[in-house]
Amino acid sequence: MSDKKSYQKLLKDVSAIARELSVVQKQAEKLGISSGLRDLIECKKCGLVEDVLFDGRLVTYYESGQVKDTGLRFKHKGGGIYFCPKCGFKIETLDGTR
Repeated sequence: MSDKKSYQKLLKDVSAIARELSVVQKQAEKLGISSGLRDLIECKKCGLVEDVLFDGRLVTYYESGQVKDTGLRFKHKGGGIYFCPKCGFKIETLDGTR
């Protein structure tokens, strides 16, 4: 097989795997599992912060309290824009992914 054909086959195979991985990442997010593709968020106004437990679950809690999941999740509005589910504060992240 020529180098060009080998490269095209490799590219096709990698593209298929990337599409499958994207589906799995979206399923994980729906289940509350962190994908690790973005920085964790914290609200500077009310103190709600995200964290990831040892098993990969995404949780939120207040900085001043104990680490117990509030069940609240930051709302993604596109790009790197999120809103705090508690106080509505707008948070802009650098990575812009989710």
